[in-house]
Amino acid sequence: MSQQKLIVALRLARDKKFWKRLLIWEGVYTSLMTEDEFRELLAGQGCDDIRDSTFEPGHHTELHSHQFDAQLLVLEGEFILELQDGKHIFKVGETCKVLSGTMHAEHNGEAPTRTLTGLSYH
Repeated sequence: MSQQKLIVALRLARDKKFWKRLLIWEGVYTSLMTEDEFRELLAGQGCDDIRDSTFEPGHHTELHSHQFDAQLLVLEGEFILELQDGKHIFKVGETCKVLSGTMHAEHNGEAPTRTLTGLSYH
């Protein structure tokens, strides 16, 4: 599914109050929600490591993986997740969940990016 079609599907789902996680790549899921909904989701999952982070323009990481699941909500700017199939851009209100062991790189654009991230350790 193209990034544009994915985002359209997510926005339609949100407009109908039909929350659905969509798989965009093996080990990576996405959905749309507000900050309050995201915090409620993390609390319901027992996530107690929640980080509010700001990345300066041009932020970039090398290809890597984590030993934890990471769920991220974009609060400001855009977050670019690079996977084996290419780059996926997440904008304000969009979330992604990267499962432990998934190879990825993280970027942002020319503006600062602010995210809320919940980490779940296994």
